[in-house]
Amino acid sequence: MEKILVIDNESQIRKLIRQMLEPNGYDVCEASGHQSGIDLFRQNLTDVVIIDSLLSQKEAMETIIELKRVSFKVAIIVMCHDDTVICNESLLSFARPFGAVSILAKPFKQSDLLKAIECTLRLPKKNQEESKSER
Repeated sequence: MEKILVIDNESQIRKLIRQMLEPNGYDVCEASGHQSGIDLFRQNLTDVVIIDSLLSQKEAMETIIELKRVSFKVAIIVMCHDDTVICNESLLSFARPFGAVSILAKPFKQSDLLKAIECTLRLPKKNQEESKSER
């Protein structure tokens, strides 16, 4: 069973993602911000981290960098709000060198979330290692 950490300051979003993923066989843990996400990740070393691009305590990029310092093998999906200017390929282009592998625009359907996770889990670890070496 793959483990997924969801880092989002909105409890309703975390709960919704948990409800979408657990029935599909994923083990989900939640964090409300940067430090709690890092601490939980250190304790659980999840396979995938889904992180909101608009965290209140620290920026998502800083969190991604720290997650990758703990384990460069983790796959990271960045969620962004569909109405933001940066929610597109340019965000992924910016976030990829820091370890992000996919972008998921809010609001999203369960099928979109599952597809993003499945695609992320299928990525060869080599691609994730190359992402680290590009920094």
